[in-house]
Amino acid sequence: MILRDPAEPAGPGPAEEPVARAVALFAARTWPGERLTDEERRALEAHARSSAGIGESGETNRRPPGSRPLLSPPAAQRMGAALEVARRTRRPAARQLARCGALRPCVTEVRPDGCAWTLDLAPLAADCDLELGAYLRLREALEGIADLWKPGERPVLVLRGAPAWPGTASDPAGPSTVRRFCEDVLRRAGHGRGWRCGPEVLRSGLS
Repeated sequence: MILRDPAEPAGPGPAEEPVARAVALFAARTWPGERLTDEERRALEAHARSSAGIGESGETNRRPPGSRPLLSPPAAQRMGAALEVARRTRRPAARQLARCGALRPCVTEVRPDGCAWTLDLAPLAADCDLELGAYLRLREALEGIADLWKPGERPVLVLRGAPAWPGTASDPAGPSTVRRFCEDVLRRAGHGRGWRCGPEVLRSGLS
């Protein structure tokens, strides 16, 4: 995250002011048309200060090498994941899912050759009267999610909420159909990306 608008000259003043301006600018560019909650704004400002080594009062306060950061509250963890997704992809659907907490790193499927991500399907299925509309939303999201893995990494996506996906209530094979759909879209989107292997899509045991 930048700490100021590069078009503006750096000038003297409290450190908090450019941090707040930078967060507002970053949010407007990353989630256009959406307004940050106070909690989200504070979390982003905390991430910006931490990355720049700026303390709460504006003074530099870099942690010693090897020291561990304090545990983040849920909002900070969610916005931290949103920042990481925004850094890796410009696709609006993936960025919005990360901001609401539906797309986040998966802590139960840690792999040495790549980061596993969790996707909660509920926001994609919300307000969709037709199954086709939900699948179109899902495809758009997956095309952005494909940007999250770098060349040489093994793409792993863990799905939550598959049993509640539109059309699955009357079809016992519905959740497996959703999983295969995700795998197919990621496989096509991953062509030429240099991934270590084909994408692996799993269903969370919590869904």
